[in-house]
Amino acid sequence: MAPARTGDSNMIAAVRRAGLCAAAVLALAPPAAQAQSAADFFRSKDITMIVAAGSGGTYAVYARLLARYWQAHIPGTPNIVVQHMPGGGGLKGAAHLHNVAARDGSAIGMPLQTVAMAQVLRPDQARHDVRKWGWIGNMTVLRNTIAVWHTAPAQTFEAARKAEVVIGSTGKGGDMFMVPKLANELLGTKFRIVLGYRGISDVDKAIESGEAQGRAGSWLSWKLQHPDWVRDGKVRQIAQVGLDRAADLKDVPLLQDFATSAMDRKVLEFFGYSTRLARTVSAVPGAPKHLVDALRVSFAKAMADRGLLDEAARRGVPLEPMGWKEVAEAANATAGVDPAVVKRMQAALAK
Repeated sequence: MAPARTGDSNMIAAVRRAGLCAAAVLALAPPAAQAQSAADFFRSKDITMIVAAGSGGTYAVYARLLARYWQAHIPGTPNIVVQHMPGGGGLKGAAHLHNVAARDGSAIGMPLQTVAMAQVLRPDQARHDVRKWGWIGNMTVLRNTIAVWHTAPAQTFEAARKAEVVIGSTGKGGDMFMVPKLANELLGTKFRIVLGYRGISDVDKAIESGEAQGRAGSWLSWKLQHPDWVRDGKVRQIAQVGLDRAADLKDVPLLQDFATSAMDRKVLEFFGYSTRLARTVSAVPGAPKHLVDALRVSFAKAMADRGLLDEAARRGVPLEPMGWKEVAEAANATAGVDPAVVKRMQAALAK
């Protein structure tokens, strides 16, 4: 690998630090035996990466980018096959990963960033428990937004409290539904949410045709998939989700800026934590520990790969990697949130 250029060094250093914990685990057993065992297994297996979103959005961008470079760092250099499994706002893919996918180490997943939140908000429908997953790492932190088409009757968040705007969405388990629904119930907007679209690409087609007038989703999805719409002012970001404002959306308010009660602010801040689990990767429950450890180490190496860094920079794909322990802590904290916050959020989403 060529020496790191200016601007890459901090990222590479962070990734290396994130990989230390996984490397330390491997060091507890004879390194050659561990590496050989993982190499023998992965040499004869393809790895299936189950992505809980459609093939037209930013989850696909990240999954394919990672797959291209990660496989070279995994012992045995297996092929990584990306399999898209959208549905139920991410619940379909999460349930498959938790209950159906192979337990031998050959299946991994990239769930929706709301996967931990969904299990506490919709326990009757969620068939997964993120506290049992073998987290591998996170590629980045991404903020979501609510955006409207330039002809929509409301062009600001305040205006959306007075005029109805048709918002396209997939199922009720993902942020495309939860963001506008929480805005309606906690902040008084008049978004009319239309469910049933298969993925973000279908929603965007509906927006362009006039069938819908806006959607929620990552700010990155607009920049990557419709840079011309952003450049020409065809879409307007009217609010963002997160714990702080994106560097290039400093003038766009956070949802919690509009909260009028302490509890509603806590709910919206809790939802903002999902941005910290933006593009995570996990092994399935019960996968062999030494194989999960090998995947953790190789993930950290992949996220410092010169080819991956260069391609991401060229395509405008932001990277802000996290190690598996940080991801596990964030997921566990989300799953164990204050019940009063959960109760308030459930009530808002159920209306």
